[in-house]
Amino acid sequence: MPPATAPASSTPVHPSRVRVLHPGGDRTTGPVLYWMLRDQRLADNWALLHAAGLAAASAPAAPFAIAFALFPRPFLLGARRRQLGFLLRGLRRLAADARARGLPFFLLEGGPAEVPVLVRRLGASALVADFSPLRPVREALDAVLGELRRDVADMAVHQVDAHNVVPVWAASGKLEYSAKTFRGKVSKVMDEYLVEYPELPAFDAMGWGATRGC
Repeated sequence: MPPATAPASSTPVHPSRVRVLHPGGDRTTGPVLYWMLRDQRLADNWALLHAAGLAAASAPAAPFAIAFALFPRPFLLGARRRQLGFLLRGLRRLAADARARGLPFFLLEGGPAEVPVLVRRLGASALVADFSPLRPVREALDAVLGELRRDVADMAVHQVDAHNVVPVWAASGKLEYSAKTFRGKVSKVMDEYLVEYPELPAFDAMGWGATRGC
């Protein structure tokens, strides 16, 4: 059974852009953590906006943070020093921009396996991940999700397609064999998703205590 689409909520994100990978349970307090994967930016990022909305909708408002996990070398598919340097310089700038908005940024050098560790350390109430179609990323997400379902079953896990104008799972539910038929499906719903991005608000970094971002 495919993951459920999120119900309408107070977040500014179209409900069908969000998939509920794990509904969680009674855990309603604690930080919201955005696991940044494919969409490495603060502006125009539906996954980030959804996570921010979940944090703001908590009573009282929950702290909110971003995490990025460096994948092991085999995943990098031949990336060399120049490509890695570009990635790390971009992450350094992103982390500085996040801190300027009151958002802690965690760089997980040990890879995706550190995500559940950080979730437990923070006592997170929800995890939001963006969507990537790459197999190593999907496998890493499945592994993290399996561990969280086992160890932190009361925490919600959502996935947001922040990359495509029309979310992948809303565009088509099957493997398409013709660009013509797929184009027709996307054209019918595109106007529903062509909306302006709201501004990302500034956040109060207070309440994190001794928790430290990079």
